[in-house]
Amino acid sequence: MSIPDRIRAFTETAQSLISELHRANPNDETFDQVGILDAKTIVTDYLDYGEPELALKHLLYIVHESNIDFPASDLNELHSIVKQLGVRNFYDTQ
Repeated sequence: MSIPDRIRAFTETAQSLISELHRANPNDETFDQVGILDAKTIVTDYLDYGEPELALKHLLYIVHESNIDFPASDLNELHSIVKQLGVRNFYDTQ
């Protein structure tokens, strides 16, 4: 699977979790953050314009700044892609 396709798959997971959280608690502090509810649209737009680095940065923001429970294995793979592309990662804990 190509890197853009992997980013899209992770975005689908994140958007699904965000939607579930919003249905359960629309007043969660997550939704005070800009670009969370429309995460999929933003990431997809970046990918469609050939900007996988920006798509990754926004996806990292979504995963780390929201109260979703993003799967650890997916998060590890996401961080691996970030390193592979040489994207600056403000959320790297290593």
